[in-house]
Amino acid sequence: MTPFLAPFFDPRSIAVIGASRNPAKVGGSVLANLTSAGFGGRIVVVNARADSVQGLPAVASILAVDEPVDLAVIAVPAPDVLATLKECVAKGVGGAVVISAGFRETDEEGRARESELRAWLRDQPIRVLGPNCLGWIREAGIPCYTFPERAVTALAGMTLLAERRDHNAPPAPAGPPLGEAVRALAALRHAGVARLGLLDLQPLLAAYGIRVATGRLATTPESAATLAEEIGFPLALKLVSPGITHKSEVGGVRLGLSSPREVSEAMKTMLARVRAEHPQARVEGVLLQPMVKPGKELLLGALQDAQFGPMIVVGFGGIYVEVLNDTAARLAPVTPSEALAMLDELRMAPVLRGVRGEPPVDCAALADTIARFSRLAADVPDLLEVELNPLVVGPDGAIAVDARATLASGAAS
Repeated sequence: MTPFLAPFFDPRSIAVIGASRNPAKVGGSVLANLTSAGFGGRIVVVNARADSVQGLPAVASILAVDEPVDLAVIAVPAPDVLATLKECVAKGVGGAVVISAGFRETDEEGRARESELRAWLRDQPIRVLGPNCLGWIREAGIPCYTFPERAVTALAGMTLLAERRDHNAPPAPAGPPLGEAVRALAALRHAGVARLGLLDLQPLLAAYGIRVATGRLATTPESAATLAEEIGFPLALKLVSPGITHKSEVGGVRLGLSSPREVSEAMKTMLARVRAEHPQARVEGVLLQPMVKPGKELLLGALQDAQFGPMIVVGFGGIYVEVLNDTAARLAPVTPSEALAMLDELRMAPVLRGVRGEPPVDCAALADTIARFSRLAADVPDLLEVELNPLVVGPDGAIAVDARATLASGAAS
């Protein structure tokens, strides 16, 4: 604690100057509070007209006290406050609380009295709180509220926090895969990389048990054709360019490719269009992925909100996410049951359960994916924003087909 605050918050001895026999008066109530609350230090009673006050011995002046005094509580008439403070300085008192009224809050005479007091105090070693002030309170972990409404709001918030801490959110993963993924993110951050794609996020998503349509990078049409044969057909081909978020708008997505030649030609066409329409874009290559089974396309996103912390959002996604505007949000992390409640909030929730003869999706697997993703959002605050879009959901579960994220800037921590 700062030394000049110690007399106020941690005094070893307190002098009540102007202590009264009447507990209803200010000087009396301060003394009564100190004794009833069990103050562990020494209490000094100062009263010029009494030998004892409320059962405690009294002295006429603080200068008559032999032991040191850390804090003086002054409850004398306003005209006597300055003289009393001068005695406190002479005694070596570290701090004083002036409860006395009769200063600038009253009239011009009181204003002048306070100005004189303030001018004198500028060059004195004592710290003074007041005048007309009840002092500070050291709460000791006990919240104090002036009005009950704020207390009720705080209790409600504490209850909600306790419920969230006790809920069965998925535990954070551990082991080499997570360690390697986190180190990779730290290296990217240290290198100043701000925008991440699926290739960067694959290890982290996998460490959290989130299924991903694993992709491989090709930098030339020839290498793309070779990789295609290794992966197998049919394939999806996607542009990898940090500056282009919506790849489909620039022809940066090709689906259902079924031969090495088709893959090679698709990449040539894709790169030619991007270079023509976005000559300044940095193109790293193309991502080759095995095609996943058709399903419902959802968006799963997370952000680090400056006020509320990690939050997640789920909704119907794909290329129509902005048009549909059908989402539900929660603070992270969430349990699978909370994730199911989020899905029920969506206007298009019936589509997940199966309509017009379509089979329902595996909502339990989807809820588990949402919960795992929320755990990731809560555990890795360096990812300011993360988005899985689309997250393809069907009877066989959920799988992330594409992902992007924004990484916090600065040196790795």
